[in-house]
Amino acid sequence: MRNRFLKLIPFLFYFSFAEQALSIEGETATLPDVKISGEAGGMPDGTGWESLSMREKTNILFYVDPDKKGEVSLLIDTLDSLQLDKNKFGMVFVVNTSATFVPDFILRKKIADRAEVEKNKTYVLDQERVLVKKWGLIDDDVNILLFDAEGSILFQHAGAVTQNEINQVINKIKQIIN
Repeated sequence: MRNRFLKLIPFLFYFSFAEQALSIEGETATLPDVKISGEAGGMPDGTGWESLSMREKTNILFYVDPDKKGEVSLLIDTLDSLQLDKNKFGMVFVVNTSATFVPDFILRKKIADRAEVEKNKTYVLDQERVLVKKWGLIDDDVNILLFDAEGSILFQHAGAVTQNEINQVINKIKQIIN
């Protein structure tokens, strides 16, 4: 029994740290700059991605386990329907390719095709869980982060979103860009 408990300690520590990293709503917080490139991933065209690229306008970042993308589809559809000014608002989709059994080359092709059609969105592949390690995001799940133009976090959430949370995000975005 004691050995089983000892084996759980690292998991308990990880989840308590990850929860702390995400429980910042209501405070002004920024995350360290992150670069994803090379073996770690990057843009579908093979170039690297840097989180600093989200500065100068409001951005919502979805860090997604491909198997759970449906959990945020209502929020994404709602944002798309608003037709927000792309000079004031951006959407970034970082796909956690390590969270699925789908081979990277298949994901890369699907995401490259989608990026070609949806030029108003940024797609990034994270092949080594970079944002999980650097920002403390929840692995194997959906994470949503809303940033202002200075990089401050205005909203964060992990897991499926409710209608109330969708309304919160929409209202915050409208307040900022209008």
